[in-house]
Amino acid sequence: MVAWGQDLRRSIDFVATRSELDTSWIGYIGHSLGGRTAGVLLAIEPRIQASVLWVAGLSYLPTRREVDPVNYLPRVRMPVLMRNGRYDDTFCYADSQVPFFQLLGSPPDQKRHLAYHDESCPRARVSTRIRSPNQHRRHHRQMITGHRHRIG
Repeated sequence: MVAWGQDLRRSIDFVATRSELDTSWIGYIGHSLGGRTAGVLLAIEPRIQASVLWVAGLSYLPTRREVDPVNYLPRVRMPVLMRNGRYDDTFCYADSQVPFFQLLGSPPDQKRHLAYHDESCPRARVSTRIRSPNQHRRHHRQMITGHRHRIG
């Protein structure tokens, strides 16, 4: 986890050196493991302005206290859109998704949890429409921008 945090910070440091990139609006998109680790990563990196988490939640695996998302989620203050499947067998709705969402320190009007009833992974529906890397990047950009406008 420490290495991932360092990699995230170094990546943002690199982006900051590029004059053609806008560092005033940096978003985080995490899917599955990226959603699970978001609780820690978003709390330690203040330059991230908003996040979209696909298939996120608390892990049932034992976690060391110093890297347990439970200890970091209350420090996350940015807008968060969390998208999960209600019947996900990895991040159970009641025992994993809901506690993760409730622990987020984001103001209530700046966080939203969407639990889809028809699938365990909402990304699967999106990925069938996206065929190229450019389409994938464009989709993520639109999602972050739309999330920014809806939540503030």
